[in-house]
Amino acid sequence: MTLQIEGGELMDNIQLLIWFLPVLFMVHDFEEIIMVEAWKKRNSEWMQNPKAPFHSIQSAASASIAVAEEFVILCIATILSQYYSNYNFWVGLFVAFSVHLVVHIIWSIQYKKYVPGLITSVIFTPLCAILIVKAWHILNPDWVHVSLFSLLSIVIMIVNLYILHKLMSVFHQWLIRYSKKMIY
Repeated sequence: MTLQIEGGELMDNIQLLIWFLPVLFMVHDFEEIIMVEAWKKRNSEWMQNPKAPFHSIQSAASASIAVAEEFVILCIATILSQYYSNYNFWVGLFVAFSVHLVVHIIWSIQYKKYVPGLITSVIFTPLCAILIVKAWHILNPDWVHVSLFSLLSIVIMIVNLYILHKLMSVFHQWLIRYSKKMIY
């Protein structure tokens, strides 16, 4: 038995399908936020390497600020895709998110240890592949546009993550000043 909604089966409705991106993103980032501080303490000696994953994150709270910014961007992109019924950029974002998940898996293999986000990456990577194929089947998008938007999304994601990680200490210091009522 499948759920029926106006316009067809539940998973054949792109307006519902596109919301998987922000939902999966948030669940994945919950794992990162929950685990990052304990993981950094457990791997404190290894974390002296400035190239170690999550090196720049000083607290779960400062990481949450970055996650909130990314979540807002994904929600705006999803809303705009739905409003304009143009899903090429959304598919590109979903591909970029899927690449991000694969990076977590690669880190874990490379460093031979758990890294925050690994569990959801292992679970969500095949799910993302299925959802992208399903969206592709529903939308029948242009390969060229989706390829370009995927590359653009990956570049935007890398630049955004780079900037956010550079700002982690600023976020952390702001939270410290706020806690001491010294905001200015």
